Amino acid sequence: MIRLSFYTPVAIVVWAIGGHPGYTFITLYAVIFCYYIVRVIMQLQIKRQLRARFDEIEEIIISPTMKFRQWRIAVKCKSSFHVGRSMNGEVVILDTFNRVPVPDTEIMKIAKQDENISAFLSFSPVYRWEVDKFKDHYEVRFIDLRYRSKGHYPFVAICHIDMDHQIKNSYTGWIFSEEKLQKKLRLGSV
Repeated sequence: MIRLSFYTPVAIVVWAIGGHPGYTFITLYAVIFCYYIVRVIMQLQIKRQLRARFDEIEEIIISPTMKFRQWRIAVKCKSSFHVGRSMNGEVVILDTFNRVPVPDTEIMKIAKQDENISAFLSFSPVYRWEVDKFKDHYEVRFIDLRYRSKGHYPFVAICHIDMDHQIKNSYTGWIFSEEKLQKKLRLGSV
């Protein structure tokens, strides 16, 4: 299928070379309208498949990709998160995580006060968390499950807290390698 982004320049060229603007752009708008109707129908079919597969669904997040018949899927159930894709109308679940509440510990309370962590938690409905203790600091990491790419989840929020319970540095954003993440965290602590 030809991508929607193809039609706008074509309509502009047709209009520029003398095509009737009314007919040209009403045709463009009709194509866009049909495109959105098809996308909504595809999304409803995916949701129907997910509801048949999982119990106790609280939220379904479906995001389009650049490929017309491929979608990213995140399902928030009462006790688990499911991450997958829909390809050509078939839902494939790639990862499942137990839904573990964020603990009410001192370290988590401090991390939640950080502006990066706070911002992440305000807009990310489907995430998992990790806390690692090192010799000189704690690392609190929140991982957004909506954006699985090449087997990992690149959108994260991380906060380093020293042993005196002071925030050393933090970062929210896209990370595709641990080395780049550590470099960004070092830059943030300067």
